[in-house]
Amino acid sequence: MLIKAEGNVSKSIVSAGKTPQQQIQSARQLLLATPNPELLRIVSYLRICCSVMEIDYLQEATEKGDKPRETPYFISLLKSLFEYDPEWWQKCIVSVDGDLKSDDPIIAEILQPLEAICQKH
Repeated sequence: MLIKAEGNVSKSIVSAGKTPQQQIQSARQLLLATPNPELLRIVSYLRICCSVMEIDYLQEATEKGDKPRETPYFISLLKSLFEYDPEWWQKCIVSVDGDLKSDDPIIAEILQPLEAICQKH
């Protein structure tokens, strides 16, 4: 049920035809929306950011004339986080800018691609 709700929230934001910048801003707003459960906010944020990463990858591959391959960023990211620590999300904080951070060096390393995509957009 939680994943289904998360998927609906993220899908509606990403499929709304927004630019990557607007999608990242929507993700940050969702992360800062305190009425939602923390895990739901964090996983939704990850899903939106991973969708932006996939869009960027597809655009770059198309521009280079490369054949895009499947990029399961979201699934790979969650798998890495949960394999490292089933309660990884409790070691994360939300910055005042609406970015997800962690003082845990392994979690921070796993989240680094998201930080890069958020800085890019």
